[in-house]
Amino acid sequence: MPAESAPAEAGPAVPPGLTGVIWQLQTIDLTNGSTLTPSDPALYTLTLEADGTASVLADCFTGQGTYTVSGDKISFVIRYTGSLCPSPSIASQYANYLGYATQYALADDMLVITYSNTGKMTFGQAAP
Repeated sequence: MPAESAPAEAGPAVPPGLTGVIWQLQTIDLTNGSTLTPSDPALYTLTLEADGTASVLADCFTGQGTYTVSGDKISFVIRYTGSLCPSPSIASQYANYLGYATQYALADDMLVITYSNTGKMTFGQAAP
């Protein structure tokens, strides 16, 4: 009788509710205590897929890449295309701070991503 092979090990589990959602940026709380608010949250989105891919819309440019989750830790590797946006866009700050993401939390249909250990970005789910 042939030996049974062990099942393949899955990667780290992604918590339910994190993927399959278009997350719209609501605020960026800066490390100096001030807050940036997008004029239109639909222009600042984050979409995470179960396979570890990530898509970003940052006003007039877009990004594609990957994300990694381990416990409450999260990190991104995103490559952006497009041009710099005119003021008062917060696209550059948003894209930059995603690169410094360290932790995340899900609560009440909101996603909070902490960056540089003290700043945070708060996202709400886009309407279906």
